[in-house]
Amino acid sequence: MYGFPAEIRWLKSYYLGKTKSVFLIGSKYYKSNNTSIQGPGSRKSDADFNLYLVDFPNYNQQSNYNYPNKNVAFFSENIFYLSSKLSITPGIRFEFIETSSFGEYSKINTDAAGNVILNRVIPSSEIRKREFALLGLGVSYKFSDKIELYGNISQNYRSVTFADISIINPAYIINPNITDENGFTTDLGVRAKNLKLISFDVNLFRLDYKNRIGFVQRKFNDGSVKAERGNVGDAVIFGVESLIDLNIKDFLKFNNQNLLL
Repeated sequence: MYGFPAEIRWLKSYYLGKTKSVFLIGSKYYKSNNTSIQGPGSRKSDADFNLYLVDFPNYNQQSNYNYPNKNVAFFSENIFYLSSKLSITPGIRFEFIETSSFGEYSKINTDAAGNVILNRVIPSSEIRKREFALLGLGVSYKFSDKIELYGNISQNYRSVTFADISIINPAYIINPNITDENGFTTDLGVRAKNLKLISFDVNLFRLDYKNRIGFVQRKFNDGSVKAERGNVGDAVIFGVESLIDLNIKDFLKFNNQNLLL
């Protein structure tokens, strides 16, 4: 099991006429290889992370997977100062993602007496590659050096992970048409800093998700019912985020210079 991340950025300040702008470009590379092994544990109550396949060979939830993963991204953004108070920041990100799952799981059936009537190891492998671009835009207006109003809108994305496409027991299956989640994130907020008694950052946000990944129960032609992992629907989430710093010492008017809060 390993993970190797690398990132490089280049930042440049320049002028459009008499107005200063800031340009950023960069790239990110990430490669990893993880493993997942599932099987019977011991009957003891202590912490024991060994598998006891010899003692419990008919345990019906056995799996062994290898998850190689690769992600390459290129991104860029530019801050345009339209005035001393107003700025806009467009950005773009190009992504290449490769998610893989190689392994196997066991299907073990027993009769009413506990005798094994089926013991089969089923190979399960999946490779998913995709490329896409994500766009975003931010706007900021500074009423003063201490108070700022800001808003952002950007595309969001949640890729299918190796956990989404691996079968760890025969009680559930993977929908072959499972796709990545996608949508938009928007927020509007105000931040204030270095006020006399308080600093804060409060914003309203909305998350729009399409093709959310989850489980649904499905009945099959053979009469069996299994949990199927796939895209189960869309979702809209609203919320409020806030960070408030209160200068307690000044608020309570402590004058003791030796007092630290």
